Amino acid sequence: METREALEPFCAELAARNRTDEDLAELDRANEALADPEADLEQFLQANLDWHVVLRLASPQRAAHRRHDRAITGDLCRH
Repeated sequence: METREALEPFCAELAARNRTDEDLAELDRANEALADPEADLEQFLQANLDWHVVLRLASPQRAAHRRHDRAITGDLCRH
């Protein structure tokens, strides 16, 4: 979790600088899904994953993609 928290601002900054209008629209959709008070846990977790994937795809950095993918799946703590 600590690694993920350390990497997310870096990935978010890269994504903010390089995002497209489509990326922004997808982030808005994921934000709406995250804020849905009627969503069950599975829907919330999917929305959270979707949000992180959009953030990742908006970033042009391949190394950041790999670190971010491993952080959100928990693999980074095992390596």
